[in-house]
Amino acid sequence: MDRIYDLAIIGAGPAGISMAVEARYADIPAEGIIIFEKGSQHSWAIRVHYAPDKLVTENYKGYDVVPEGALGIKTLTKDESIAYLERAVSEYGIQINYSEAASSIKKVAGGAFEIRTERGVYIAGNCAIAIGILEKPNKPDYPLPRSLKPRIHHDIQSHILNDSDFLVVGGGDTAFERAAQLCGEGKNVTLSNRGSNFHRMCDENRQALQELERAGKVIVQRDSNIAKVENASGKPRVTFAEDEFGTKIFDHLIYCLGGSTPVEFLKSAGIEINKDMPVMGDGYETNVPGLFLLGDLSAGLKGGSVNWAFNSSHAAIRRITDKIISRIIETAEPRVNSDLSNHPE
Repeated sequence: MDRIYDLAIIGAGPAGISMAVEARYADIPAEGIIIFEKGSQHSWAIRVHYAPDKLVTENYKGYDVVPEGALGIKTLTKDESIAYLERAVSEYGIQINYSEAASSIKKVAGGAFEIRTERGVYIAGNCAIAIGILEKPNKPDYPLPRSLKPRIHHDIQSHILNDSDFLVVGGGDTAFERAAQLCGEGKNVTLSNRGSNFHRMCDENRQALQELERAGKVIVQRDSNIAKVENASGKPRVTFAEDEFGTKIFDHLIYCLGGSTPVEFLKSAGIEINKDMPVMGDGYETNVPGLFLLGDLSAGLKGGSVNWAFNSSHAAIRRITDKIISRIIETAEPRVNSDLSNHPE
C-alpha cells in the first residue's frame, strides 16, 4: 500500500467506530485510520440481527455502564442507534472499507501489523479487532441437513414471512424478540427452550413472553431438547427427545443460541487463549503488543452493552497514548535546569 496507517480496525460496529472516534480525539489524523468491514454498511450486526422494535440499551443484563469517552448513549431505538453512529462516521471523517473482510493479521518486522484482505495488504502501527460474537453464531450440537439451508436462520428476513409455521430455538432475549416479531406478523410460533425457565431473559421480556403464552399467541416448550432435524419434502421435520413434544414439521427454524469468540482467528494473529477466552491486559491489549480487542471480545462471557463497547475503545486509546508518552520520556535526553540546580540554599 502507499502508506502506513497509525491504526487499523477490524469491524465497523459500535466498538470499531468508537475506536476511530477516540483516535481522532487523541489527534490521530483521519487519514491515519482505516476500518475494514465485511458487510456493505456499518453496524451490520445491529441492522441484521436486531428486530425493528428492539431497543439498543445503555446497560445490558443489569450491568450499569457509565460512558467514559467520546461516545455514549441512553436507550435508543434500532434506527436511532444506527443514525447516531452514522453521524460519528461523517463528523470525524472516518474511512471505512466496506465489503472487505480481514483474512489475517500478522506482526511484522519493526513492530507494525500486516493486515491481509481479499483486496490487498495493509500496514498499521496498531490494530484493534472489534468484531462482535454475533459474527459467529453458536450452532446446535446435532447436524442440520445442508438441503435445509434456505429454511434455517439466525435472524428474520422479509422473504420468510410469506410462510406460517416457525420454530424459534433459544432461551434468551434474542429468542423472545424473534418470537414476538413473528407473533406480531400473525405467524404460528413455537419457542423451544432447553431449560424450565428463562433466566437469561430480562424481566421485561420474560413477563411479555408469559403474556403472549397466556394469550395463545406462542407455544412455549420448556425443557424441550431437539434430537434431530430432517428434510421432509423441503421443510424441517423436528424430532424432540421428549415424547410429549413428539415430531413436528415447520416452515422455518430460527436459532437464537448466542455467539462465540472467533478463537481460531484470534489464535492465528498470535493472541493467547485461555479456556476459549483471549488473554488481555491494560486497555484490552493482548499479549501481542499493539493488538487490542474491543466490544464483545473484551467483555467476556457476560457480554457487553453498546456503552461497554464505547468504553473499551476509550481504554484502548488511553493505553496507546500512554505507551507513546512513556517511549518519549524514555528516549528523551536528560536535561538539567542550570538556574535551579545552581540556586543557592
